[in-house]
Amino acid sequence: MAVYKMTTIFQYASAVSTPNGVIHRSGGWSESWYYNAASIQAVIAFFNGTGAPANQPSFWATRAVLLPSGSGIVGYRVQQVNPPGPAQSGALFMPGVAGQLADIPQMCLLCKSPGLGVGNIRRWYLRAVPDVQVVEGEYQPGGSFGAGVPLLFQSLNGLSFAARDLSQTSFPIVSIDATGVITTQAPVTFAVNDMVRVLRTLDSGRNLRGGKFQVTSVGPGNVCQIKNWTYGATTGGKVRKDALVYPNVDAPNTAFSRIITRRIGRPSVGYRGRRSKRRG
Repeated sequence: MAVYKMTTIFQYASAVSTPNGVIHRSGGWSESWYYNAASIQAVIAFFNGTGAPANQPSFWATRAVLLPSGSGIVGYRVQQVNPPGPAQSGALFMPGVAGQLADIPQMCLLCKSPGLGVGNIRRWYLRAVPDVQVVEGEYQPGGSFGAGVPLLFQSLNGLSFAARDLSQTSFPIVSIDATGVITTQAPVTFAVNDMVRVLRTLDSGRNLRGGKFQVTSVGPGNVCQIKNWTYGATTGGKVRKDALVYPNVDAPNTAFSRIITRRIGRPSVGYRGRRSKRRG
């Protein structure tokens, strides 16, 4: 079994109910989840519903139901990420629900999914909310959309997300010098080339500093050194090994938080490359 990342590709078009109108815009975005499976084909089967457990809705089908007219799922890309392996892209066409007109595609439901058995929570965006579902700036669910959101949350059962391993031991920092030598209160358990995360250490201006860095040496004593430290001398904070885990989604406790907006990109199926120029 391996961990696979499934990226679903979406397309949006404005003013589809007025095809003769002057202004038409389009855009695209993607949404990604992870799944533990034996093959790429098994991942695709889970998302299209043929390989999902009995009585569990298909992710792609339930997601398409929530899309407005002019929007749809237009493709996917699945990649083996742990351990690294092959990838595969494919075309897919699942249009949004006819009769529900689109608002701006940036209109989103902010949702949160706790991880099973861990402290991690994934906050994610449900984009392209139909116009009629938002009244005076607040989410007012109704019709097939209101019924479809809980089904989408149910379809997340068995899926996972990438998160930092919060179970890793955190070592309190005494100081970090300008060259990246970290002195801790106790000897660390890192090895050379490990990636570590420095958390909330204070520089001379009382600014919080941190980030992800590579260990270049360990010891002697309660010291280790990290590469590319550029924040000067700091004190306090913690350092821990930076590792990824893929916790399963706690689907029954996945919930909607509030309406927000987030940008989308250019059409995912649009032409790519430079425009040719005719030279006279």
